[in-house]
Amino acid sequence: MHRQPHSRPLTNIFILIGALLVSAQFRLQLPFGKAFDAGVLSSVGQQLSFFQARGVEVGSYCALRVEFFLIVVSVWLGASLLCAVTRERWFPVSAFLLSLAVTTALLWSIFAELSRLQIAYFVGIALLLKALMIVASQFQRQSRRSFAESVGILWKNKTLLLLWTQYNVRSRYSQSILGIAWAVLLPLATSSVLALAFSNILRASVGSVPFVAFMLTAIVPWNLSNYGIQGSTRSLAGAMNLINQANFPREILVLVTLGEGIADLIFTLVTLVLIVTLSGFPPSGLYIYLPLYFLVQLCLTAGIMFLVSTASVLVRDIPPLVSVGLQLLFFLTPIIYPISSIPEQYRVWLVLNPFSAIIQGYRDIFLRQPPNLSTLYYPAVCGLALVVVGYAYLKANESRLADFV
Repeated sequence: MHRQPHSRPLTNIFILIGALLVSAQFRLQLPFGKAFDAGVLSSVGQQLSFFQARGVEVGSYCALRVEFFLIVVSVWLGASLLCAVTRERWFPVSAFLLSLAVTTALLWSIFAELSRLQIAYFVGIALLLKALMIVASQFQRQSRRSFAESVGILWKNKTLLLLWTQYNVRSRYSQSILGIAWAVLLPLATSSVLALAFSNILRASVGSVPFVAFMLTAIVPWNLSNYGIQGSTRSLAGAMNLINQANFPREILVLVTLGEGIADLIFTLVTLVLIVTLSGFPPSGLYIYLPLYFLVQLCLTAGIMFLVSTASVLVRDIPPLVSVGLQLLFFLTPIIYPISSIPEQYRVWLVLNPFSAIIQGYRDIFLRQPPNLSTLYYPAVCGLALVVVGYAYLKANESRLADFV
């Protein structure tokens, strides 16, 4: 019998490090706990929360140190070795709980200046991530193959995935006069209409940035996630005849939809760069961060797509719920407004929305503002967790899809 995902030792270290990163971000961004004193914020990576004005001193507090990671890794190695030597039957759970308890005690006792609220975040997030991994392992037990075997088979079928995506992209625009230009015109038209409404009618202010450029820097990357998640409601449910007749990894249907969104993104990025350049923001060295934000967004979107595509076959109420949810998410993400316009008491919802940091990061890069990389901790951990859980959920129900025609 295959070892389940949650029993892999590396899963525990991912959980502990992920919880450490997210707890540091939450302590800096969530408006709970004691306010920071005046001074300079000390943290790994970039120092200021992107919800705070640039250039404002926010407080003397060490949210993240290299020593924290050394403690986590050392304790995890010790706990894993102890459980292995004693041949503990409940190795994964015992090693994790032991590592978590010892790490928490060390952080509490050694770093007196470390906020107790951040330690509470660390414990709570670690337990939540472990619960998600256990759920993924339960899904994995229902699958005919291990996680690694499923990924290996998918990799062997990468040519099918690429050819299928290429065919779908071409067929979408082959019968239209403007062809691929529609991928550029639609977000440009949406941005122009919204810019007219918000800049001239509602008098929304975005500083010295032209409103069309401001909107496009968010709408273009948002369309990738919106198209992928919305399309995932049909990726499996709309291909049931093919599923009944051909044998291939079903996740390819989901990834083809994501590939179509990536193709549209590539074309629209060219127009976006041209418009922001004409608006006075030519390309800069900050573009080197774009692949990082793209990968985090890709993980987050793919994880949601795996869950939604499978659930849409099993429960037919999912597609309309996803449509409404995406509309709400659009307005809860800083796409049509700057973060500075949100009242302080409501910004907690922006922190809890992982797409907020991603969209704001894209906007900062295109408008030549250094992005706050520390705000990617939470979206990255969410994305990796959702990919594991979502993929396991799809593979667990793969053999049942034909029963729900």
